[in-house]
Amino acid sequence: MNAILFGFDKQFGFLELTYKAYMALWADCPVTFRIPINDRQNANFRFFLDKKNVVLVDTPSPFKQTARALLEGIDDEEWVFWCISDRYPSFLDVGKITRIFQFLSWHRPAQYNAMRLVNLNETTDQAGIEIEGTTFHTKIGQRTGFWHHQFLKAKVLRANLVHPALPENYCVRDADTRWDSIAEDAHGRISVFDHTLVPDVALARLSEPCLNGFLTVNGLADLKRYGCVIPDLPESQLSAQF
Repeated sequence: MNAILFGFDKQFGFLELTYKAYMALWADCPVTFRIPINDRQNANFRFFLDKKNVVLVDTPSPFKQTARALLEGIDDEEWVFWCISDRYPSFLDVGKITRIFQFLSWHRPAQYNAMRLVNLNETTDQAGIEIEGTTFHTKIGQRTGFWHHQFLKAKVLRANLVHPALPENYCVRDADTRWDSIAEDAHGRISVFDHTLVPDVALARLSEPCLNGFLTVNGLADLKRYGCVIPDLPESQLSAQF
C-alpha cells in the first residue's frame, strides 16, 4: 500500500519528522511512503535515499501539481494511507492499525471510502460496525477531519486536492474555504465523502509541528528529539495535539 506523505522541500524537516515518527512507533510499518521532492540537488533528501520503503517523486512545488504527481499511476479505487506532513503521530495503537491495514489490503472493501484513525467528536450514525476488533461509525457527506492521517481511496484525495473547481495554483491555506463554496454548489453534500468510517476510540494521537507559520512547542521538541532538520520558522508558545 502506498502512503502519500505530502509536503514541500522548504519544510523538509516536517517530512522527515512524520516519516521518523511512524518508523519509531510502528517498526514494521508496511506502507511505501511516496514523498515529493522539488529539487534533486537538495542535500537533505539524501536521508531517504537508502530507505527501502520510500519512493521520492519529482514534483513541482504548487500544491495541486504536487498532489497530481504523487497520485500518478494509482487507481481511484486503490486504498492508500494519507499522511500530510503538518501532522505527525505521537501515539499509534499498532496492533489495531495493523489489523485494519491487513483488512483493507486483503479485502479491498468497495463499500467504504475512508477509515479514520482519530475521532474528533464527529457527527456519525448510531449503528456501530465492527471491523477487525474495532468499532466504527459512519459519517456521510462531510469533509471535516480530512487533513488527519487515515486510510482512504485515492479518489478521495483526487477529489480534495486536484478537483477541477480548484485553481491550478491554489494555496493549501485557503483550500477549506474553496471547498465550502464547492459544497454549496453541490447542495452541501459531496458524495466522495460518503461512507467514511470513524473509530469509537481513537487509534492514534496526532500532533502538529507548526501553527500559522510558527513552530509549536511540541513540534520543535520532537524535531530535536528525532534529529530532524529544523525549518527556518519563528517559534510559538503553543502546543497542538489531537
